Amino acid sequence: MAWVSWRKMCKSKSEGGMGFRNLQAFNLAMLAKQAWCILINPNSLIARIYKAKYLPYSDMLGAKLGCNPSYAWRSIYNSLEVINRGIRWRVGNGKMIHIWEDKWLPTPITYKFCSPNKILVISQWCHR
Repeated sequence: MAWVSWRKMCKSKSEGGMGFRNLQAFNLAMLAKQAWCILINPNSLIARIYKAKYLPYSDMLGAKLGCNPSYAWRSIYNSLEVINRGIRWRVGNGKMIHIWEDKWLPTPITYKFCSPNKILVISQWCHR
């Protein structure tokens, strides 16, 4: 029997795979979609329930798992990493900024700004 890796089976048929879906990644994407809906609709019933039970002192992106979480909340909490990797935010009025806790830049090691060295280029027209 010839065994084939799951990664190869999940490739599309045009790439030589069997076209199966990666169910774990698909499930995580669907849970992240639910978390996103809760983020953008904070007045929905489910958002208010989760806010009252699991997020009384923080927002969804700064959430902690909490003690004795439900299976649904645990699943949505695990999908927040997907959202955190791709989310961008604007300063706006500044009320939601936590200057010491927020990661300001998307560099994964230091989150510090690294500016490129500026090289002075003197063009020929300056010497005329």
